Amino acid sequence: KKLFGNTPFTAWFVLGIVALQVALAAAVMPQLPWWGILLASYTLGATANHALWVLIHECTHNLVFKSSRANSWLQIFANLPIIFPSAISFRIYHLQHHRYQGDFDRDADLARPLEAKLIGNSTLGKAFWMLTFPVWQMARVPHVKGVNFYNKWVAVNLAVELSFLAALTAIFGWSALAYLALSSVFSIGLHPFGARWIQEHFI
Repeated sequence: KKLFGNTPFTAWFVLGIVALQVALAAAVMPQLPWWGILLASYTLGATANHALWVLIHECTHNLVFKSSRANSWLQIFANLPIIFPSAISFRIYHLQHHRYQGDFDRDADLARPLEAKLIGNSTLGKAFWMLTFPVWQMARVPHVKGVNFYNKWVAVNLAVELSFLAALTAIFGWSALAYLALSSVFSIGLHPFGARWIQEHFI
């Protein structure tokens, strides 16, 4: 019970990893060939962005600061290198997932029938599913019942993320954006970290 509660020190990890990813995207990626960007994204980038997802999860459960508002702002900041404005939508659907775990109509972590049918049981099919996992996750959202997806926090998350990406691309170029985008896809996709995603959520 001594471990229960908030850990504000966690915010320093968010700040450090976001700074690292922005520095790599800005200073390193413009100097690398395409294969170097791909390799850096799969190794360094995926590791950093997966860590940011873990920290967004901590913010979702209000485990960093005491107030939901402060945690929401921190997870929006943690979302910056992930490029997809999804920190607040994750908060919405993840809390729903805990409330209705295993409920097909309310748990966004469960695959839809069409998704399962298209992928099937082949190794190649499942590898493709992992590679494109963010797409499947987003495709489930419209089917989840009892959730009001649009709110002011979602709008703030979108506005902050688009502003950051526009500035990043204008200043450092498309290679910086490509690095962050690939890092995000790999961080929850066809990558060793994807095994953790499966281990925690799927039987």
